[in-house]
Amino acid sequence: QRCNSHLPLSVLFGSKQNDSLRKEYKDFLESLLPNVTLSSVISFWTKDRTNDNYIWELVQPQLQPVDSADVDMVTSLRRLLKGLIARKQSDMPSALLLTWQWRNVNNGNKSDVGCPPGGSCCTPSPNNGSVRTLEISPGEALYIVYLASLSKEQRRDIVFEDGTDVEMRIGVDDTVREQLLAEAALVSYAIETCDWDV
Repeated sequence: QRCNSHLPLSVLFGSKQNDSLRKEYKDFLESLLPNVTLSSVISFWTKDRTNDNYIWELVQPQLQPVDSADVDMVTSLRRLLKGLIARKQSDMPSALLLTWQWRNVNNGNKSDVGCPPGGSCCTPSPNNGSVRTLEISPGEALYIVYLASLSKEQRRDIVFEDGTDVEMRIGVDDTVREQLLAEAALVSYAIETCDWDV
């Protein structure tokens, strides 16, 4: 039994135990290295845009926090994510930024997820159907998986790079940026270790 107590806590996502899917993604990433792009991550996790909710097979939103510090952290993390996504606007289809999809995309595949939790458009998955889950868009989840797919140095450069354009600066402190790096590190760890027991 491994002790993972050194891992940070996620305020945005819980992981789903889907090692075969993680392994498939790990193999996909290895085929791309070193040229991992946001577009390639989106392509994989939306099945070439045929299932915008496929990302929910990898992660699921956490419950909404009740502690005011955690509420503030989630709000700040989402502000940071939206700012980072805006810099790559041409790579992120706008439909992926909706907090839920207005159509059921199951199309007969084995996925239980027709729309992310919190959406009133369809029946949520039994695994994450709580009305208290965070309403996070597929695009926000995809961006974190994109960060998780990069090296630690690349992640840090992206998250801490504010550029010279005042209009593009994102008003969050370094604690929020470190938490976003921790969120990406947790996803990266899950992907990296998916085949350790195989």
